[in-house]
Amino acid sequence: MKVLVVDNHSKYLSEIVDSVDEFEVDVVNVLDLSKLDISKYDCFILSGSSEYSVLSYLDLYSSEINLIKTTNKPILGICLGFELICYAFNEKLIFNKERIKGEFKIFKESEDIIFNKISFPISVYETHRWNILETQNLKTLAKSKNNIEIVKHPKKIIYGFQFHPESITDHQKQLISNFLEIVK
Repeated sequence: MKVLVVDNHSKYLSEIVDSVDEFEVDVVNVLDLSKLDISKYDCFILSGSSEYSVLSYLDLYSSEINLIKTTNKPILGICLGFELICYAFNEKLIFNKERIKGEFKIFKESEDIIFNKISFPISVYETHRWNILETQNLKTLAKSKNNIEIVKHPKKIIYGFQFHPESITDHQKQLISNFLEIVK
């Protein structure tokens, strides 16, 4: 299986790559995504970023947003990748003046195969300023006291995690493994 990780200037890029290293992995900078032949990949992982927000840099993310809207291949969005998925499917992004940062408990809202081998609630690591408080077009799978934490497209294999599953605990990394099992 061939995985493309889109680097949105994530501090956790090496952790993301390490979490999928059993497969063939390519990494592309978001600025170079439009230059790639994406047809050779089986799935995509969209990294987080603390540098540029979705709403302020739509031109920067236009290739990623187009990929999200048009591909039929599986996508996993992490942090900013989650926000890009929400934006692409017309969910409302809400800005927080203060950064949400630290470990938070999340609670399952709906059953899904992505939760295989995971017992809730789980603690996750977050660092972001944008929230989704409700969904209209995506399915909410898990929430914290702050916001929606996991979403899924109703018809495609597209998942978004507002937190960083590539960091901290094994059950968070299990979420990435579960995504890859779904793709296989």
